[in-house]
Amino acid sequence: MGLISRTYSRIPIETIRYIPDPVKYTIMDNVIASAVGTGHSMALTSEGNLFAWGRNFEGQVGSGTVDGAPYPHRAPYPINIKAGVSAIASGANNSAAITTNGSLYVWGMGHSGQIGNGYFINQHTPVKIMDNVAQVSISGGVFNVHILALTTDGDLWGWGCNQFGQLGISPDVLDRSSEPILIRSGA
Repeated sequence: MGLISRTYSRIPIETIRYIPDPVKYTIMDNVIASAVGTGHSMALTSEGNLFAWGRNFEGQVGSGTVDGAPYPHRAPYPINIKAGVSAIASGANNSAAITTNGSLYVWGMGHSGQIGNGYFINQHTPVKIMDNVAQVSISGGVFNVHILALTTDGDLWGWGCNQFGQLGISPDVLDRSSEPILIRSGA
C-alpha cells in the first residue's frame, strides 16, 4: 500500500503505513429483504423466516416482551409467524409482515390504533389483521401513525391516526381508527 501525501487534522498522512479494511460482520445468511424503524431492524430470509432486533420499548421487535434496557435485543430474534413470510414493512415503532398466503400481521405501538386489532394499546407479538394482502405501508412518524394495506383484489384499507384525513375520511368525522377502513375515492 503506497503512502498518501495529504494531511488530515494536523496529522501527516505520510505517517500512516496501513489503512485497515472496513470491519465486516455476518449476522445471518440468505437475507432477501430488510426494514428499519427508529431504533429497530428486521430481516427476511429466503426461507421465509423473519428476524428482528433493536429497541423494543413498544414491542416492535415482536418478542412478546417489552424491555426497558437501552438495547434489549442486540442479536436477531426469530419472529414466530407460522406461515412463511414473503414481505415486511416497518415504521418508527411498528412492524408488519405479510405471509406467503397473504395474511397481514402487525405489532408494536398502538396508541393511534395502528395495530388494527380494535384496540389502542401496544401489541408485543404479531397479531393477524386481515387476509389477501398484497402490500403494506407504515407511516414513519412516532405520532400520527397510520397503516395502509392493499389487498389482492385491489382494495385499499387504512387504520390508525386520521388527524389530517390520511384514512380518506374527514378528521371531523373520525380522528383515528383501531380497525381497518376501506378507502374509496370521491367519497
